[in-house]
Amino acid sequence: MTDSSETIEARPPWTRSPQARFARRVLYPLAVIATIVVAIWYIDGRGDDARSTTGEEYGVRSLPAALVPAGAEVEAKVGALAPDFLLELAAGGETRLSAYRGQPVVLNFWATWCKPCRQEMPQFVQAYDKYKDDGLVIIGLNMQEGRSVIQPFAEEYGMDFPVLIDRDGEVGDEYR
Repeated sequence: MTDSSETIEARPPWTRSPQARFARRVLYPLAVIATIVVAIWYIDGRGDDARSTTGEEYGVRSLPAALVPAGAEVEAKVGALAPDFLLELAAGGETRLSAYRGQPVVLNFWATWCKPCRQEMPQFVQAYDKYKDDGLVIIGLNMQEGRSVIQPFAEEYGMDFPVLIDRDGEVGDEYR
């Protein structure tokens, strides 16, 4: 049998001291976790600088005072004026909800991965095709997906109505 000094010398150098074991078991994993947290914080915090051609940020916007009758409420509830928003069109360009003032508008919040959304989309397309000449506007608000994912989906389902991109989900959150 060998003595304890030979056993210690046979171990790899990084396992010889209690400090080395502590670093390997605690400090290194904490450093990796901290690096991941900082990377996520940086990526999330920098934003995508998505701005309108006018320099205005996309998302929920205040409804112009001229469009709000005296005593009217602006909020996402029945009987109130719908909150305005400015978003990118998947086909290029941008639009505001207030641009459709005076027309019947259906807002459909959806995502390509959403199974119920896939099931209901043909009904929205059919309703739009049937009633668009009567002034019906259907707006498809995609929730946090990119143009490269949205365009094939819109083409597959024949979505000829405006498809908007809610990149950060702000409009979806406002409308709950």
